[in-house]
Amino acid sequence: MKKYMSLLLCMVLAISCQKKQSGSDHLSQSQMGKILFDVQLAEAYSTMVTKDTVHKLVGRNMDSLSAYYKEILAHHKVSEQQFNNSLAYYREHPDELDSIYTKMLPEFEKLQAEYKLK
Repeated sequence: MKKYMSLLLCMVLAISCQKKQSGSDHLSQSQMGKILFDVQLAEAYSTMVTKDTVHKLVGRNMDSLSAYYKEILAHHKVSEQQFNNSLAYYREHPDELDSIYTKMLPEFEKLQAEYKLK
């Protein structure tokens, strides 16, 4: 009987540890907010960058955008997989994603005001 109880206890502990780890595999709201802020700036900037002066682009420059994403993730020391997993998590939890963007708005407004003065 003791063997079965010990086995059952070990199984319960193993399962509870797995659930705990899987729940924390996304980036924190603070860290995700910093990354998304930079991503939004890169998205905006990529619409202004052209490949050359002869070929004006309409829309985003995907070459530069890909490079920006890699640089942003490297700057924040986050792998592409971590970012994608976190993005998937926050898509499933839209209230948390909305909270992240709500916290980012004052920063965007501050930047907008700063560049309007120049």
